[in-house]
Amino acid sequence: MRLSFIGIALAAFFTPTVAGAEVVDASPTSLTVRQSIDVKVPPAQAYAAFGEAGRWWSKDHTYSGNAANLTLDLRPGGCFCEKIGSGGIEHLHVVLAWPGQRLVLSGLLGPMLYQGTGGIMDIEIKKAGTGSAITMTYRVSGMKDAEGAKLARQVDTVLAEQFRRYMAHVEMR
Repeated sequence: MRLSFIGIALAAFFTPTVAGAEVVDASPTSLTVRQSIDVKVPPAQAYAAFGEAGRWWSKDHTYSGNAANLTLDLRPGGCFCEKIGSGGIEHLHVVLAWPGQRLVLSGLLGPMLYQGTGGIMDIEIKKAGTGSAITMTYRVSGMKDAEGAKLARQVDTVLAEQFRRYMAHVEMR
């Protein structure tokens, strides 16, 4: 997130792939992106791994340059926050925490923070065989300066990278 989403490197050959990464909608004032993955762990374990964001989120998409400064408290009112020196930033906050089933966060990532917009990240977890199917939909609306269509592909790419990293982490726990 370092103030822009540019310069994103593609994952190496052996990095797990995101089954479905797509820009669902993009307009001058809004965007919707969706990521879908399957993991080989049950829903409760998949849900709990989101709370270990400092272990799977890329340091390249932090303000501090250190993913270990990230925390995600999986309870209503909880924070996906980053410590920056003696200060910090709230990237998203938890508005719904339904262990093993759903996590809904509100807020803005990266440069969208400065847009004066609103965003909802909805993460659904469903049992799929012996593992879990996870779908994350991130909707942002109210952008000024016609940034929605311009940022949609970048947001999708960054979130796809994070979900690849999450998937690798959750399956190695």
